[in-house]
Amino acid sequence: MNARLSFSGLIGLGLALLLVLGTPTSLTAAPAEQPLGTASGGLLGKLQGSLPAAAKVDQVHIRLISEQQALVAGQRQWFGLVLEHEPGWHTYWRNPGDSGLATTANWRLQDATGASVAEPRLIAQAWPTPSRLAVGPLANYGYENQVVLGFELEMPKGLTGPRQLIAEASWLVCKDVCIPGEAKLAIDLPVVATAQQASPGPDAPLFAQMRGRLPVEADWGQGFAVDPQANMLMLWGQGEWSSRQGLWFVELEELINPAAGQSWFTLPQGWLVKIPLSERPKRAIAALEKTGRLQAVLKPKVAADSQSLGPSGYRLQFVRQTPPALGEVKPVWQSPTAAEEPHGAQSTAVSGSSLWVILGLAFLGGMVLNLMPCVFPVLGLKVLAFSQQAHSPGQAWRHAAFFTAGVLVSMLALAGLLLGLRAAGEAVGWGFQLQNPWVVLSLAVLFTGIGLNLLGVFEVGTSLTQLGEFDRGHGPVAAFGSGVLAVVVASPCTAPFMGSAIGYTATAPAAQTLAVFAVLGLGLAAPYGLAAIWPGLLTRLPRPGAWMVTFKQLLAFPMLATVAWLVWVLTQQQGLSVLMPVLLALVLLSFAAWCWGGLQAGGAAAALSRSGRLWRWVGIVLALAASIWLIRPVGEPSAGDTVTKGSTSSSSGASTSTIAWQPWSTGKPESLAAQGRVVFVDFTAAWCITCQANKIRVLQTSPVVDQLNGVAVVPLMADWTKQDPAITKELQRYGRNGVPLYLVYGPKLSKPIVLGEWLSTDAVMAALREAGLQN
Repeated sequence: MNARLSFSGLIGLGLALLLVLGTPTSLTAAPAEQPLGTASGGLLGKLQGSLPAAAKVDQVHIRLISEQQALVAGQRQWFGLVLEHEPGWHTYWRNPGDSGLATTANWRLQDATGASVAEPRLIAQAWPTPSRLAVGPLANYGYENQVVLGFELEMPKGLTGPRQLIAEASWLVCKDVCIPGEAKLAIDLPVVATAQQASPGPDAPLFAQMRGRLPVEADWGQGFAVDPQANMLMLWGQGEWSSRQGLWFVELEELINPAAGQSWFTLPQGWLVKIPLSERPKRAIAALEKTGRLQAVLKPKVAADSQSLGPSGYRLQFVRQTPPALGEVKPVWQSPTAAEEPHGAQSTAVSGSSLWVILGLAFLGGMVLNLMPCVFPVLGLKVLAFSQQAHSPGQAWRHAAFFTAGVLVSMLALAGLLLGLRAAGEAVGWGFQLQNPWVVLSLAVLFTGIGLNLLGVFEVGTSLTQLGEFDRGHGPVAAFGSGVLAVVVASPCTAPFMGSAIGYTATAPAAQTLAVFAVLGLGLAAPYGLAAIWPGLLTRLPRPGAWMVTFKQLLAFPMLATVAWLVWVLTQQQGLSVLMPVLLALVLLSFAAWCWGGLQAGGAAAALSRSGRLWRWVGIVLALAASIWLIRPVGEPSAGDTVTKGSTSSSSGASTSTIAWQPWSTGKPESLAAQGRVVFVDFTAAWCITCQANKIRVLQTSPVVDQLNGVAVVPLMADWTKQDPAITKELQRYGRNGVPLYLVYGPKLSKPIVLGEWLSTDAVMAALREAGLQN
């Protein structure tokens, strides 16, 4: 009873935290449509004709805010415009990119009669680091979600009050269409003589948020040069290039091509970046000839925000100079074009409430992952372990704790590896390790060993620190190791709810990526934690007995079936030439395991003579040596039967006798849809269990096969069995970090239909009809 009460209290505390942390926090002191000054009453209430402090115009909500609660005569103060955009809509940076207009404001003061007085002087406008927003083949620079634009104003000397500060704001908000907007906004404020008398206002936290998103002034920029012949702008500076990776936003309009990729080169004492010029750069080049100076903002690859470390960007000054000689060298890194970037790649942070949704999906996905084919064999082992501990709650608690620790450490290690590879410029995603044939072979060997261990061929004792005792279910190292194993075998599967959560990590800040993987691990371990917390669940399991030996041996067969699947995956990656060597190597390793089992303590081992033990040792050594020799070709390109890129046969695991798949390539679906064809794209991999299940359940059924093989439909396959950066980028464009992904294009669609990870025949048929397929 006490355990249940404490658990209920824990659940209640968790729900309370979710309610507090998951609710968006309002930083305004008054309702959005109410002028801030009206809350003061008294003298401020005498102002006539007050304008609203906020307005909702088309797809953007705009509000005027003040950092202080009073105007200070003759002093400089900060004011701001808060723009909150509808989902998918954006406004523009100071340089809007290929098209657009920057948000501006004109400022004035009026007295109690409504008459204008001396105007405040605009000192500076603060522009937070922008995002690059792809619009077809073009790109804009701007802001989505919420942004605070800051304005530093100098109040007139001798100002008396109260006064009404008026901002005449204008902007352009765009999505599929662009809508110009304007509004007159006002706040009523008293006037004081000194800055000490002007206390911070209720919106001061928004200014702190704005300053956190401003690019930091940096001094490691040196020179720039424009080469019209090569159609390039060159920027160079000091420092290690790898610490300067990111996307450059040039403040001068019409100079560079906003949608183009940017090439990085190393110099003896620094770095150099080449950026393609725009189609009409003459006016911008002429302006540079006059000033000889250029300002640009560098947004790091992982942009900073209120929930991540480091600046959101760096603002640098460059002086026109003769460019350093590069010679015939290749760039060390190429930033993606706007079309290649994942959707919203530059807007990496999400609001607090949205992050809780992502974490919730990750937790649910982790729980469902226990029922997927990849993890199910491990689930059986855990049932066996808990059966041994059914009447020992304390032992069950310890086992669950160490198992959870193994899952979390492995998940965070996997997330760290992903982040590290991405920082090095690699395009990787969920399950990426299975694209390496050596990893696949290592897993096949591991599962063969576990299967033989479950069958009793050999035992793993304390001499190996119990790491292999996944079946015994006791000891902290064994529990921790089984948690590691669960994560290893889970990577080929994508469970429902996981797609959005894992896809988000493709462009999220490092802290949020680690959080998503940690919560995914908590979901994976949750059933075992619940079993340990609720002793009643454990007592329903049968008592230890002879049935456990049979059950343990039965679990060996899912393990050996996994080995067969991994060998099949290996042949999809390397061709049939590796099949016989790998099978022989596994047989020899099984022989070595049998020899080792005979040497272990027991009746059979005691009956062995000295020469018999010697021969078993010789068998182990020879079997291991022969196995190592046999697997040498793994990882090397095979001659003749290697699966070629874009193959529609083996590497995807699809049956070519049913669907006439064509290889996917970048831009091919859009081109076919423009010709009036309906296109079905399957992003898949041989090692993806969910993909293979969808093929058997849906894609290889007669109704779907008949439609995909029809004249009006083109089935395309994007095979991710081996690493393919183009496929990785396309997955990230659709917010995914792994396979499967199913897209349907057609002449009736402005954008492709994205189907769920767990396909159904009805969903596929409905999407084909919506895309334009005529029955």
